[in-house]
Amino acid sequence: KETEALQTKLNQERKKTKKRRQNKKELLGSINRSKKLHEQTLKEMEASSREIGNLINNFEERLIQESQYGGGNSFRSLKGRLDFPAKGDIVTFFGKRKDPKFNTTIFQKGIDIAVPEGTEVRAVFDGKILYADWFRGYGKIIIIDHGEGFYSLSAHLSKLDKKVNDRINKGETIALSGDTGSLKGPYLYFEIRKKGKPVDPLDWLKIPLGKSKTRANSRRQG
Repeated sequence: KETEALQTKLNQERKKTKKRRQNKKELLGSINRSKKLHEQTLKEMEASSREIGNLINNFEERLIQESQYGGGNSFRSLKGRLDFPAKGDIVTFFGKRKDPKFNTTIFQKGIDIAVPEGTEVRAVFDGKILYADWFRGYGKIIIIDHGEGFYSLSAHLSKLDKKVNDRINKGETIALSGDTGSLKGPYLYFEIRKKGKPVDPLDWLKIPLGKSKTRANSRRQG
């Protein structure tokens, strides 16, 4: 009886061990699939970013001369004084960063602004709509030509209020924020590009009172 009892207990422990191994295998498989999806998404975003750069460059080549918007002011002259496209905290900054979950290093070409879905997104400067549609990896986006080779891009939008070739003024609502094409839920992704090349938006945007550039930089590094 004791032998039978021990055998039964041993069998139970074997089943538990087998179950734990199976759970671990499933967990590892899930993590690997998630990492694979993460890496695939990064590759798609990188490819899409290059496509946007090419789109802007091709547009530039078709211009006989650079457009000028903003009346007496130019986009270049307002560096560091442009209003944010939407009010919200910056949760991801421009530049190289390491993803703690997947241990991958990526280069963020814009900033992520935490805003509720449906928040009004406004033009940071006068210009003309270059692109307003779905774009792989970015969801619904709007690209604005601000003249002098400068462009702004807003992505993951839920609704586009403007169409290609529309003239827009600084502060005018161009779209509503959302989570189209996003794997992180609703937020606003924002870029500024010069001749198709991404530049740090915080060099151009006016940092709100209480959030100095030094503080923003420390948050970026942290």
